[in-house]
Parts: sequence; C-alpha cells; structure tokens
Amino acid sequence: MRQRLGVASEYVVKKTLEQAARYSMPRIKQVYQQLLDTDIAIKTSKYSEELALNILIAELCQRTPVTAQR
Repeated sequence: MRQRLGVASEYVVKKTLEQAARYSMPRIKQVYQQLLDTDIAIKTSKYSEELALNILIAELCQRTPVTAQR
C-alpha cells in the first residue's frame, strides 16, 4: 500500500489508516457536501470568504450533523 500511495514511510501509512478509520463513509460524504456548499457560497458571493469559512467551521464542530441550508 505504501508504494501504491507513493509514501516512503510505513509510519505515515499507519497513522493515515488509523485516522481514516475514525470516519464513516456517510460522514465523509456529508463533510464533502458541506465543503462544496461553502465553495459555491463563496464563488456566487452569497457569503464573504471569511463568513463562509466561519460557518463551515462552526457546522463541522457541532456534534450533530447539520442539514444544508445554504
């Protein structure tokens, strides 16, 4: 796997796999959607960059998932 990923260190691969195991696929998809929504909000000038990123961070820090309201 290390060679396939182009990573020289086995330690890096081990730590990456440990971190990846902490998140379910639905959670990863939800966060990806939030990132996309934030990107669109910035590019369409719905929110300033700073405000959009602050909203994203606040949403990601909540324990319960937030439904998209942007």
